[in-house]
Amino acid sequence: PDQFTLGPTDAGMHVTAYLNGGGDDDELAKYAARHRVDVVPLSRNYIGDNIRRGLIMGFTGVTSENMRPSMERFAQAVTEWNHRSIPCG
Repeated sequence: PDQFTLGPTDAGMHVTAYLNGGGDDDELAKYAARHRVDVVPLSRNYIGDNIRRGLIMGFTGVTSENMRPSMERFAQAVTEWNHRSIPCG
């Protein structure tokens, strides 16, 4: 829970989960993809040196029935990423 800070969701289409303490958001997105969770690394939207790290997570069109399993898969991806014991190619 302390690993991310969530941004506002005013438009109701996506939420930005900022990585507290940094980390490679592109690598984390690869771990998420292995668990069938599609996220976009926030750092891809920055130019220059002042890059924020995090994930853009869309939820438009995701039913409540699909939200819990998706978040459980995402949690597993984050756990693996935190431990870096499972290589992600």
